[in-house]
Amino acid sequence: MIHKYQQCSNHAEPISIDHVNEAILIISNLFPPRRALTAMKLLAALNLLNAAVKLEAFKPLVSYKYVKGMCAYLLYFLLVKPTGNIDIWLDRIQNITYFRVMGVQFSFHFVPLFRALRGELTKACLTPQVWDGLRLQQIAVEVLRMVQPKPFTVASRHVPTLSTGALTLETERLAQLVGLGPGGVKVCSQPFTTARNGVTVEKCPGRFVEDGLKSLYAAITFNMHDEQCFMLYRRKDRRPLRVIRYDGHNYDQLLDYLMVSNKRVWRRRRATLEVGKLYCLSPQQRIRTLSPAAQLLAKTRNSYLVRDGLYNNLCLSYPVACYLAQHFPTVRFVKTLNFNRLAVRHTLYDIRKLRRVPLASIARHAKVWVVVDKRHELAHFDLDMLPQELIDDYLVTDDFYKEFQVERRRGLKGLRAWHYHWLLPPLFPNIRVRNYHALVQGYNQKWAVFSLCEECFQSGFIYDTVCYDRDDGCIYGLCGNRQHVIVRFNYNEY
Repeated sequence: MIHKYQQCSNHAEPISIDHVNEAILIISNLFPPRRALTAMKLLAALNLLNAAVKLEAFKPLVSYKYVKGMCAYLLYFLLVKPTGNIDIWLDRIQNITYFRVMGVQFSFHFVPLFRALRGELTKACLTPQVWDGLRLQQIAVEVLRMVQPKPFTVASRHVPTLSTGALTLETERLAQLVGLGPGGVKVCSQPFTTARNGVTVEKCPGRFVEDGLKSLYAAITFNMHDEQCFMLYRRKDRRPLRVIRYDGHNYDQLLDYLMVSNKRVWRRRRATLEVGKLYCLSPQQRIRTLSPAAQLLAKTRNSYLVRDGLYNNLCLSYPVACYLAQHFPTVRFVKTLNFNRLAVRHTLYDIRKLRRVPLASIARHAKVWVVVDKRHELAHFDLDMLPQELIDDYLVTDDFYKEFQVERRRGLKGLRAWHYHWLLPPLFPNIRVRNYHALVQGYNQKWAVFSLCEECFQSGFIYDTVCYDRDDGCIYGLCGNRQHVIVRFNYNEY
């Protein structure tokens, strides 16, 4: 059958957005594979996405990083949980990974080998293969239809909304995640179209043109020095941070504002308050001064500004940050990434440092750039000053996604990134997320710690138990009768 399609490759069916959505649905719902046929469907879907990513029209929807990463996770799972009728071979000279499933060979170039996968490859006994000479990407749709004759469908609650329409479900999901009320997120009646390639993309459902422009304006012009009373919001644990300035006459208002959600707040005497200072609640439920040094930390850890019921993201995309840094030389930026990592001091970025950011860095592809709160010249900035292509790019750029929740799938657990539809494999028997770290239990019943920000394991699967102690600011691992400090946090919490 494959040879027949290969001979007619000049008349192969072209890839459409429906095919891309169907392939993503298959990967999202059939992973991990339990049978050879399921693995074949996953490989056919990855083969189609591998062909689609080479087409300019689908680059906003799928990336090489996603395709190759899913291939690596599938390879890892098939090595850990071998399935009949599947042969695997890794050609290290040509850097090609071969999968032969039920007689059909799939090949993928440059599959990344993460640490756990390299460990499994050293133990695996693989059967050498050579390329069959069949170019399956040219007949990607036909290969998918061979293993999945009818279009793949699942229950509506699992359907991603990468194409236009069907936005209501994802909007409700966004509202649940950020804690908005039923009318907290506005739905744009017309889908947003990027100006770069004319392809309609809903990469960030719920963050549409009107609300997106408000968030963009707030991210550029918001300055704590000019605010009297405001509320920030941390999406990770849905915690608001209320901040109010003491002017010498609003003592009762300050107490009422900061004690709304907790009546057991330690009351601070009027004589101890300084006029003109900003005050907030500490994690210990004490009224404390938000010092200039702590303002930047508070803003980057609580990167949403609540105004008129709308949660405005205070982070900018990389092109917008570069434009502002070039036209306003005194403005500096920091990355929210730095404040999620361990023992990393923040760096102030000007235009020269921004240009040195690596092309593959997430800082170029997500909203992570925050304007440093100083008396900068952006207080009266007008959005009309921004080129339209930069606004378009901002509206379709994802928020920083290093915030995860654990979901169960077929008896195993995986991580789902915020507002993403698919689980992030590999799947493990147990996963717990603590302060941007995943406590992972492997198939050997041992535990390890994985950094969600640095995307690497910070220990092997050697610990009998692991636990996070918030008071000590450490993640401990118990190995035999000895307790080890795996991770030590050294920053203040806001």
